[in-house]
Amino acid sequence: MKQAIKAIGRDPWCITPSALETIIEIANREVDLEAVEARMGHKLNNTRTVSTRGDVAVIPVTGAIVRYANLFQSISGGTSLQTLAEDFATASEDNSISTILLNIDSPGGQASGIAEFSEMIRASDKKVIAYVGNQSASAGYWIASACDEIVAHPTAMVGSIGVVYALTDTSKADEKAGVTRIDVVSHVSPNKRPDISSKEGQSQIQAWADKLGDLFVGAVANFRGVSTETVLEKFGQGDMLIAEDALKAGMIDRLGDFESLLSEIQNNSVIAKTSIGEANMTLETFKTEHPELLTQISADAMEKGAESERNRIKTIDSINASGSEDIVTAMKFDGKSTANDVKSALFDAQEKTKAELSTKVEADASEVTALVGELNTETPAVEAVVDEGKEAMALALEKLNLKRGK
Repeated sequence: MKQAIKAIGRDPWCITPSALETIIEIANREVDLEAVEARMGHKLNNTRTVSTRGDVAVIPVTGAIVRYANLFQSISGGTSLQTLAEDFATASEDNSISTILLNIDSPGGQASGIAEFSEMIRASDKKVIAYVGNQSASAGYWIASACDEIVAHPTAMVGSIGVVYALTDTSKADEKAGVTRIDVVSHVSPNKRPDISSKEGQSQIQAWADKLGDLFVGAVANFRGVSTETVLEKFGQGDMLIAEDALKAGMIDRLGDFESLLSEIQNNSVIAKTSIGEANMTLETFKTEHPELLTQISADAMEKGAESERNRIKTIDSINASGSEDIVTAMKFDGKSTANDVKSALFDAQEKTKAELSTKVEADASEVTALVGELNTETPAVEAVVDEGKEAMALALEKLNLKRGK
């Protein structure tokens, strides 16, 4: 064992302090190997890339993402979508796994298959969290957006939403080398071989890119619960955003580091997944499983409700309601009437009072006219009184009509 310690001290290391400490502890036999395995993780059975930390399955999504496992993927150290999907399915079906953590560090990759894998993530019964320690670009972000939560290190970058075709026009080089390429296309397929050196061919390929780009944006909007306009305006327009800016834009859910996030999941502080559109969590289940959270939510709701009620009453009290205090008092304490409701009720009451007064004045005028008709109007003195009464009545009616807006 001393030889191992000497070797550790003799060679330079490019490794995190905690990992080097673990190696030294193992060399010194100072730790329980089972405890070390729990800390470092061990491979999940029947998978190629999945390691487990307690009941958490950690799946790496690193490097360029290609659809099928091939020599290029093996050499480049990228991620095979085929292998990724198989490992994800195994972890999802394993009863010992409670949460799947996708550890993403990818510049993106082939668009083919990304949509299917993203839907696979969404359909999983397990809670799926994406962690971004460095970058989650393009296809990598498409995958991350499908997860229930995205946590990124403050130095990480996310985004690059969009589609690109990397085509090379070798016609001039071929011509210089004496190479002539001849494509013979069937008459029924005039668009089978777009000429990328022509505007028409570039326009055809541009249409492909635009259509796939729209699907990409639509998927991100759906997964993140925002509008396509929000994605188009705030999610970088193809640019990469530093984690803090991405958080403000709504592209990620919070900042953090890998080990802290893993510890949080293992301590069951992350609420279990509830699928959108599915009633997996009933009120009774929520009360039973999260009593403290329910108490906090209830307290917050009561505080906000009380503040809203105080503001409602305060606004109603500011209304000038001289002569109609009874109406205001009744509506102030009914728990629902707004200031506009009170103003409307006061206006209706005033209009009703004016109508009743008008009816009474008109009735009194009719009585006076009838009474005068019974008198001897041939007497000059009586005629004068009658005329004065009619003029006064007409003036009163005119003033009343003016107030009523007639």
